[in-house]
This record gives sequence, structure tokens and C-alpha cells, in this order.
Amino acid sequence: MKTERKKKHGINFIDVAIVVIVIAVLAAGFYFINHMSSTRGAGENVQISYRLEIDDVPEEISTAPMVGDVLIDSGSKSELGTIVAVERQPMTKQITDYESKEMRTAEVPGKFKVILTCESPALSTEEKITVNSCRIATGSGIDFRSKHFSGHGICISSKILEDVKGGLIND
Repeated sequence: MKTERKKKHGINFIDVAIVVIVIAVLAAGFYFINHMSSTRGAGENVQISYRLEIDDVPEEISTAPMVGDVLIDSGSKSELGTIVAVERQPMTKQITDYESKEMRTAEVPGKFKVILTCESPALSTEEKITVNSCRIATGSGIDFRSKHFSGHGICISSKILEDVKGGLIND
């Protein structure tokens, strides 16, 4: 003779704990996904001007950048803006004058410093300014190319010219 056992179909503590944990994880995931997507695109469309300094440019190449050329980010291949001004200065470096034991500035023969001023639409947030996902910030390096020139430059300044509505922003 077999004794039949009756199965209990009650809820135990482990089942309740698992359900609560799953609901908490889902709620946290839903919150973070919604929070990230709402702040990711938040920002203001603006027109910016920024300056790139390119050092140690050989003399024959220093005249290649031209006003009107479009800069392209070498990594992402996205547009970084249009060149609106080009400055060419002799490259200088600090040297030690051993006779007077002083530091002085001397020109580097055959080398130039090229400064490109570019303008572009950008996205401005509280944290940063980006042009087609490339961060534009003073001190940041940018690898770029254009129709006549390519290189690596350091952003030496940037400013917002106007907001998307076309109103000038006072500095």
C-alpha cells in the first residue's frame, strides 16, 4: 500500500524574494534607459567658431589650407566645419643661450605654425560642445583632413556665435 502525499501549493519565502528582485531589476533598468535617453539628446543647436593650431608644418605645405575648405574628422569621417580664416606664423621654440645662461625664443628654419579658424553647426550641452560627435574643447587634439591639407591640431579656442534661432549670443 502506498501512502499518497498531498502536495502543498503554497507560496514560500524564496519565491517571493525572487519575484521582488526581478521586479526591482526591471524597474531600475527601465528608469536608467529612460533617464539616459532623455538626457542624451538634450542640448541646444548652435553655430560655433573654433581655432586649431598645427605646429611644425613644412613651409611648402603651410600654404595648402584654404578658406572655404571643409575639415573632415580623420577617425569618424564626419564634417568638422568650414575654414573661414588661415594664419601662418613662423614656428618658434625655446632655446638656452649658454653664453648668457638665459632662455630665448628662436625661429625654426623652414617650419611654420598654421592656425585655422573654423565655423560649424554644433550641439551644446552643459558638459560639452560637439560637432558631429567630435568634442570641441580648448586643449583637445583633433586629427583632420581637407581637400588640400591633413594633420593633427590642438583646439586653442572656441566660442558660440549664435543659437539655432539665429540670435547672436553676447560674450
